Amino acid sequence: MKWLVYALKRILYFIPILVSLIVIGFFLFYLIPADPVRLIAGPFATPQQVETLKQQYGFDKPLYIQFLRYLTRFFHGDLGLSIHTHRPVMMELIERAPATFELGLISLIGSILLGIPLGIFVALRRNNWVDHLFRAITIGGLAIASFWLGIMAQLYFGYHLDLLPIGGRITPGIPLKPITGLFLLDSLLGLNPRALFDSFKHLILPAITLGLPCFATIVRFTRGGVLDAMKSEYVLYEQAMGLPRPIRIYKYILRNALTAPVVQIGLLIGYTIAGAIVVEKVFAWPGVGNFAATSIIMFDYSAILGFTLWSGIAFCLGTLLSDIALALIDPREVSR
Repeated sequence: MKWLVYALKRILYFIPILVSLIVIGFFLFYLIPADPVRLIAGPFATPQQVETLKQQYGFDKPLYIQFLRYLTRFFHGDLGLSIHTHRPVMMELIERAPATFELGLISLIGSILLGIPLGIFVALRRNNWVDHLFRAITIGGLAIASFWLGIMAQLYFGYHLDLLPIGGRITPGIPLKPITGLFLLDSLLGLNPRALFDSFKHLILPAITLGLPCFATIVRFTRGGVLDAMKSEYVLYEQAMGLPRPIRIYKYILRNALTAPVVQIGLLIGYTIAGAIVVEKVFAWPGVGNFAATSIIMFDYSAILGFTLWSGIAFCLGTLLSDIALALIDPREVSR
C-alpha cells in the first residue's frame, strides 16, 4: 500500500509541472519575432490571403481564446496541424516515437552497462593512472558537442573507412515487416537476420554520439557515489573488523553508491528521448527530434508546442522511474 501511495504522490507532483509547461510554452511563442502565418503564406501573399490564413488557423482570435481552444484540443488528444507537413502533430509524434525510443533506449542501456562497472572500477583505483585517464575521458564526453562528434564519426567511419552507414534506420530495399516500429525487435520477431544486422549497423554511430554524454555522466556519478560510501562509518567499521574487500564492495558499498547514478539516469531518460534533436538531424534519423528540428526552422507553431509537451512528459516519466528505482534501493524514500 505504501508503494502505491508513493507512486501516486509522485505522479500528482507532475500534473502542475505539465500544466505550467503548457502555459509557459504557449505564451512564450508570442514573444518570438516571427509570424507563422507569413511563413505559411509566403513572401508574395496578398493581405487578403494572409487574413484568410489567420482565420483558418485561429490566429485572428484574442490570445486567451487561442489558449483556451488549445487546452480544449489538448485534452482531446489534438495538438493541432503541422504547418510544413499538413498533418496532425499528434500523428507525427506517434509515428516517429518508435525511432526515437529505439535510439534512446540503445544509447542508455549501453551507457548503463558500461558506465556503472567502469565507475566502480576507477573509484577503487582512485588517483591511479586509470582514474586520471577515465576522468579525462568523461570530461571530454561531457564537453564535446554532439553535432561535431556525429559529423566526425560520419567522416571517419562512414566515408574514410566505409565501415558503417552515416544516416537512416535501414538500407532501402531490405524488407522488414513493421510490427512495433522498433526495427531491432521487429527483425527478431520476423526472424529476419539481414534486417537485424543492417538496422543494428545504422544504430551504432548515432547511439554512440547520443550515449557518450550519458556514459560520462554515469561514470562520474558512480565513481563519486562509491567514494562517498567508502568513507562512511559503517564501511570503515566493517573494514576494521576484517571483512573481505569484495564483500564490503558488493554488500555495503554498491547499494548505497548507486543512489547517485540512479537519479541521473532518470534525467538521462528524458535527455535521450526528448533531447536527441541534434543527433537525429545529423544522422537523418526519422524520429521526433528530427521532426522538431525541422519544425523549429520552419517556425511550425503547433509542432514546436507538441514537441515541448513531449519533452516535458519524457522528463517527468524519467524522473518518476528514477524515484521508483531509488525507493527500491533505499526503502526509506517511501516513508519520506
